[in-house]
Amino acid sequence: MLGTTQRAKPEGEFTHLPADLNELSADEMGSMLGNYNAWREFVESQLIMTRAALQSEEHNYNTKRASLIILAKGKSVKEKEASADSDPVVSGLKGELLQTQILYEMLKDKHSSILHSFEVLSREITRRRNNV
Repeated sequence: MLGTTQRAKPEGEFTHLPADLNELSADEMGSMLGNYNAWREFVESQLIMTRAALQSEEHNYNTKRASLIILAKGKSVKEKEASADSDPVVSGLKGELLQTQILYEMLKDKHSSILHSFEVLSREITRRRNNV
């Protein structure tokens, strides 16, 4: 994809926000903000790559299934569809598609969580600067 590069996984572990942000110093918050930004970029790149894989797998599954439905002779539409769905190749493609859909949804949720934490931390940094 144009302008899309795979990001390397950030070094170190993902750090979660403490329940009380007052426990953090300004330096710790700045460090955490950098950590969240690195993880956001990494998860975004994974999300883009997974979306591309998902689209490819959907195409492969739909194409193979449709070709089997078209090739089936002398059956009702429901019988043709059932026959195509029971084909081992179609079943395998469907399984891969479902796994990628699950991964995509998990990455979307993680991305949303990271963005939320980033925004909370950013607001707290701004609040502290304005109170000085």
